[in-house]
Amino acid sequence: MVAFQIGGGNVRDALEALLDHTEDDDLAEYIEQALDNLNFTEEFPTFSMLDFDPQDKDKLDQIIDLAEDDEDDDEDNLLGNEHLN
Repeated sequence: MVAFQIGGGNVRDALEALLDHTEDDDLAEYIEQALDNLNFTEEFPTFSMLDFDPQDKDKLDQIIDLAEDDEDDDEDNLLGNEHLN
């Protein structure tokens, strides 16, 4: 099997060109599956991890130490105090 890595804005055109020029049935099926996958993923809106509106902008400079909370929970569990949380 030949491995291809295609991405970017012209991926559909590239896949369709490969499909038009291949005589290998297995490769044609593989390309058709890639086009189906592309159709599926293009249906979803794009989300940016950094695209958010914080609820309280005054607290953006605060640092929360999540490890500290986990250590407290572990100590409570060892002492049998998990019902206190």
